[in-house]
Amino acid sequence: MKPFPRPSDLTGLVFLSVRKFESEQDFLRFRALSQTNPPQTNGKAERFIKTLHEEWACGVPYKTSEQRKAALPRWLGIYNCQRPHGGINFKTPITRLTLKY
Repeated sequence: MKPFPRPSDLTGLVFLSVRKFESEQDFLRFRALSQTNPPQTNGKAERFIKTLHEEWACGVPYKTSEQRKAALPRWLGIYNCQRPHGGINFKTPITRLTLKY
């Protein structure tokens, strides 16, 4: 019997299962920019999941799962483009994004 994976082992799978890549090069760029399993990355991912749970999944009473699912893109837009984050000097994540290809 295989042991059940720890939550930290599953964190990367959550993000990779949602993300779609146009090409193999896009995937390789993403992998080059993301580290696997260092404490800092795991902590950031776990904090994001906690915030997602508190502010989106449980922060608003939804009547159906479809309503909750429909609200996710709006919440992600607010989270990334409008909501200041204390860990980055109260800036929004979008202002910190500087990808160089």
